[in-house]
Amino acid sequence: MLAGPVGPRGQLFLSEMRARLSANGMNEAAIERITAATGPLMEAHLHRAPAQEIAPLREAVVRGFAAGGFTDAQAEGAAATLELPHVLSMYDVGPDQALARIRAPVLVLYAGMDRDVATPRNLPAARAALRDNPDANVIEMPGLNHVFQRAPTGNTEDYTSLGLPFSGPGVVELVATWLEARLHAPARVTP
Repeated sequence: MLAGPVGPRGQLFLSEMRARLSANGMNEAAIERITAATGPLMEAHLHRAPAQEIAPLREAVVRGFAAGGFTDAQAEGAAATLELPHVLSMYDVGPDQALARIRAPVLVLYAGMDRDVATPRNLPAARAALRDNPDANVIEMPGLNHVFQRAPTGNTEDYTSLGLPFSGPGVVELVATWLEARLHAPARVTP
């Protein structure tokens, strides 16, 4: 698993949402207002609530974005984005539960300069989810961005200028060594 988000259903999405809004300079009070309104809206959509129940929840999200400095059009657009099926599915995912059930070997890599999937939040969550798996390895690769390139800043805009994904030092070698150790056919003993 390469730079995969890990966390409980709903909370993972809201945590990442908080981080992105904060990174874009929004104040904490507005972020809290938005995320507090987003959870109920997402849940209502996922439980196929009637339109009259969804409308006030959606309006609370729009008001939250407006309070955070979005124009009316931007706030409406943000709410509309949250209601897209693929975004709702991201809210509905709980990778921590799936990881906890895996009993096969697992290699999880996180990048120290990742700005898309925050390593300080996700690496400990991955370790916790995999704690009962004796062959789980969760490793941080310092100085690399989300696509495992050597990164001075970790900013998404740098991806195309830094070369190929997974070109950071030691990434391919680490994965290859780990795979070889687990997939190499055992030597046959001749009687």
